[in-house]
Amino acid sequence: VWDMQWIKSNFIEAYSEKHTLEETFELVDKKEFGNEYLVPALNPHIKTKYFAEIKSILINPCFDKPNLYLKEIILSNTFGKNNANHTVENFNYLCDLLLQIPVKVRYGNSDFSLKDNLWSLIAESLIDNNVRIFEKEIDFCTKKISSQILKNGIKKLTQSQIK
Repeated sequence: VWDMQWIKSNFIEAYSEKHTLEETFELVDKKEFGNEYLVPALNPHIKTKYFAEIKSILINPCFDKPNLYLKEIILSNTFGKNNANHTVENFNYLCDLLLQIPVKVRYGNSDFSLKDNLWSLIAESLIDNNVRIFEKEIDFCTKKISSQILKNGIKKLTQSQIK
């Protein structure tokens, strides 16, 4: 099952690189795919577009899917994969979104909660960008991670970047 999901995700991502978002959304809407493939549909765009641009795309009603947390995942990836999006305003916007996700929600086949995965992604991207400038934000993310394994990983990564 996971192999088929991986293949479909890669297909949608590759399709999105060569077609308009509207065409990609139409394909994702077909029976063979579904709403969960909206995340890979935007993956090629999150690396190059600004946070505000992705937020405006997410106004599309196809992203209003309860319990999938599409906006939270996509905006966390947008923040994490483009250092130009590392602003206090964007960070605070993400915090407001992530704090609303229930603790027990899992992320795909991960052993960790969706929240822990997203807080880790954000913290790691800030550490890679500039640990000293974003020290306060990294500390906030670390405190929000409930998994001790992920929390320790963030702390070690932070310490290694400071040296």
